[in-house]
Amino acid sequence: MKRKTKSKISYKNDLNFKNGELFQRMSYLLNISSVLYGQNENLSRVYSYMMRDIGKRNAMRIDSRIKKMICEKCDNLLFMDKKSDLTLSSK
Repeated sequence: MKRKTKSKISYKNDLNFKNGELFQRMSYLLNISSVLYGQNENLSRVYSYMMRDIGKRNAMRIDSRIKKMICEKCDNLLFMDKKSDLTLSSK
């Protein structure tokens, strides 16, 4: 009789799937935050905070382009619009 071979489970694929779900959730929260930025800034700030919090809790690295879009202190999105001022200083 032939032995039945068990299919090998790759834990690496499981971890990637888990991280994939988290990246999708973070991307969704960032999209919602950017859409709500002009309408309700407080709600936009909450969503961007939730996105950063998910990344911190799961020890995931957020892309540097996304990090530059969010203020570290107030979690507000940083877009160049009518309300924003740009100041350049030399070091």
